[in-house]
Amino acid sequence: MTEKMMVNSLLSIDTEFSWIYELINDLKYSLFIGNFNHFKYHLQRSKERPLRRYIRTTLQTLEYYSEAIQNSCHYNLSNGHLEGINNKIKTMKRTGFGYRNFDHLKTRAMISLIINKE
Repeated sequence: MTEKMMVNSLLSIDTEFSWIYELINDLKYSLFIGNFNHFKYHLQRSKERPLRRYIRTTLQTLEYYSEAIQNSCHYNLSNGHLEGINNKIKTMKRTGFGYRNFDHLKTRAMISLIINKE
């Protein structure tokens, strides 16, 4: 049985599960295309039916952070690159078991980051 057939089989068993599955996919798609109005519409649509507590809590959390979600849809900024640099430096520090001199660690990090940039 393929994955798609399994999902369709599970969706046909329970209408509540099917409705929630579609809602979650609509929310995910809204974020994927960066359409906050579409996202907000589906959050409002979720209030049409009574839901289990853990699902309702998840949706309330999304509503609580809706301003940040709106900003992430509007602006295309990320600190992923900076986090990657920090991770490399922390890994160097951890694998070096401490350098005698901070300047040695700093030089090693600068050399490593310059080499990886090219």
